[in-house]
Amino acid sequence: MQSDSFDPRIVNHHGILSPASSMAYDPVNMLLAVGSKHGNIKLYGRNGVETLLPKAHELNVKFIAFIPHEAKMLTIDDSNILFLWDIKGLKTLKKAHFEQQE
Repeated sequence: MQSDSFDPRIVNHHGILSPASSMAYDPVNMLLAVGSKHGNIKLYGRNGVETLLPKAHELNVKFIAFIPHEAKMLTIDDSNILFLWDIKGLKTLKKAHFEQQE
């Protein structure tokens, strides 16, 4: 065997994100979303299902909310960038930036 025969990479993430900074629960779809200080978001569902979403935020995820009966989720980071997520497709649908009012 030669070193070029191997291609090591992470194919999945198991466990809890650390350090967690926000979370939300969707009782209809029985999903828990956890955001991290590093901008990652992970979904936990029934029967041990867990999915690390594609990274959209670069900063701390400070807010997560599910939109009831829509299979969609909103997330906001420390720079006030908001993403609308499609939970079924595991992708972002919209991005918006809000200026903080004083």
